[in-house]
Amino acid sequence: MKAENISLKKRKKNATLLRKGTDLTLNEDYIHLRDGSLWVASWAWPNLCFPITLQGAKQFLKNGKAI
Repeated sequence: MKAENISLKKRKKNATLLRKGTDLTLNEDYIHLRDGSLWVASWAWPNLCFPITLQGAKQFLKNGKAI
């Protein structure tokens, strides 16, 4: 994975999604944006969600990730 700088427009969109909540799918893994937190569910454990810290969420909003 390589971190990339993303545009202000994408950062605002990511911030809105993080506040309102949405579900994303990346390579069969699920990322749930709920209650101001990032939750990750792996295809290996579909019934378990693992929280990502606030620092991780801020990093996501600031830089984004390219996979």
